[in-house]
Amino acid sequence: MRSLVIQGMGGTRKLTSFEDLKGVPVWSCNTGYKQIAEQHGHVSKIFLAHTQHDQPVMDKKTGQVVKWIKAYNIEEMNMLIEHGVEILNIHRIKGLKQHLYPLARIDKKFKVNGFFSNTICYMLAYALDFSTKIVNGKLVLKPDAFEKISIYGVDMLTKDEYELEKGGLEFWLGYAMGLGIEIEISQGGALLKTCTGKPYGIRFFDPKDFDPWSMLTRGDKDTMWADQAQPTKKQIKEMRRNLRRSLKV
Repeated sequence: MRSLVIQGMGGTRKLTSFEDLKGVPVWSCNTGYKQIAEQHGHVSKIFLAHTQHDQPVMDKKTGQVVKWIKAYNIEEMNMLIEHGVEILNIHRIKGLKQHLYPLARIDKKFKVNGFFSNTICYMLAYALDFSTKIVNGKLVLKPDAFEKISIYGVDMLTKDEYELEKGGLEFWLGYAMGLGIEIEISQGGALLKTCTGKPYGIRFFDPKDFDPWSMLTRGDKDTMWADQAQPTKKQIKEMRRNLRRSLKV
């Protein structure tokens, strides 16, 4: 079975078992390759969806900005490229030996009208583009298509992710499943889960189910994208159980 692993930068990335992934391509995003290095793993492609920009370094105790640094280490990334890692970006970054992501072509092929809500969507779409061809006006899987895509570290547990990105990402997961590709998602996140964790109508909704961070009762200032919510106690417990289970394997 031809498999692909997509690893995001969320907490469940630690469940990726690189010892079992010899010969399996692993795709990462942004600076996730550094986390993969800490896991003694490997990466074959890195996807970006931003230009070079400044980002803050925060003091963990005070929460204050200590300094500002460039988001991407161009020299470091070019070294990865020289060692066979491909970097794709929808933007050009000066000095980076990247490849441009074929956004217009992929958007036209899948007829999605630009429905890409985060970088992981670009990664899934790229995998589906590789895996499909058009025959008599219909998309069909190619003989060398990915038969299984495993998702780690794409947890959708912050406010921004849950509200702004989760729906688009689940659309692309559904697209892959509709084509017959097996999807595996690490436990501990919110992907492909209802707000109650149960099918609609099985139990009554609690306001915290559909508005876990009380967004409906906050003012505009509190709903800014920078306001990141924390995982619930239940989600944290589930992630810890999964991590303990993985360490026993």
